[in-house]
Formats: sequence, C-alpha cells, structure tokens
Amino acid sequence: MSENHGPDLSAMFEMLSAMNASNERQAAVLEQQQTLLVEVKQLAFDLKAVLQEEVASVRVDLMARMDRLQDTATRQRDDITLLLDLAMGNKNRAELSLTEARAAVDMQGSNSSALIALQRKVMDLEAQVRELREGKPL
Repeated sequence: MSENHGPDLSAMFEMLSAMNASNERQAAVLEQQQTLLVEVKQLAFDLKAVLQEEVASVRVDLMARMDRLQDTATRQRDDITLLLDLAMGNKNRAELSLTEARAAVDMQGSNSSALIALQRKVMDLEAQVRELREGKPL
C-alpha cells in the first residue's frame, strides 16, 4: 500500500510546485501592474500641471488681447467723433476719414474672430483639466 501512496504524494507535490510557480508569476504580474499604475498616475499629474500652466498662459494672452482690442475700439470711437466734426467742415476729408474708420472696424471684426477662437481653445483646455480632476480619460 505504501507504494500506492508514493506516486500520489509525488503528484501532489508536483501540483503544489506548479501552483506555487503560478502564484509567483501572478505576483510578479501584479507588481508590474502596480508599478505601471503609479507611473500612469504620475504622468496624469504631470499632464494636469502642464495643462493648467497652458490654460493660465492662454488666459493671460487673452486678457492682453482683449485690452488691445478695447484700446482699438476706443481709438475708433475717437476717430468717428473726429469724423463727425470734420464732416461739418470738410466733406472730402470726412469721407476719407470715414473710409479709414470702416477699414479699422473691419479689421477689428477679424480680430474678434481670432479672440473667439482663443476663447474656445481655453474652454477646451479647461474641460480637459476638469476631466483630469474627475479621473476621466481624455
């Protein structure tokens, strides 16, 4: 009878050995996954910091651009006032100034389009930052 138990124990030891090797492989894979998770979290943190810096930079650029546009609008208003004054005294000169004022207004319209595009970019960046804060993938 002891001969019957010998092969059974041997087979059990082989199974235990195989299970132990499998557990060790699983532990190694789990450790690699944990390392990758830490790296991904660090990359997400770094990306969030970069996006926040970019949003701040774009916001500063937008504010500077809006200040310049406001200055342009103020100058145009002053020019229109001057035009009205000139119209009272010299019709030809007033017509020339009015043409220049119209060109300036047209230019401001194209500048406003650029400003709107920049504002959309800021909103997109802010949405991405919110998604990162909420843990959503981009």
